[in-house]
Amino acid sequence: MRDSPDWDTFMKNFNRNFRPHLPVQRDLFDAIEAQVRKEAAN
Repeated sequence: MRDSPDWDTFMKNFNRNFRPHLPVQRDLFDAIEAQVRKEAAN
């Protein structure tokens, strides 16, 4: 977690490194979800 700026980045890196069996396509929506959360917080 120390190397990640936030929880979403941590989970993305964790899944990429320790759960390689998960589909890569899940990363396609990370930017959209981050933008939606950012807009909702404002």
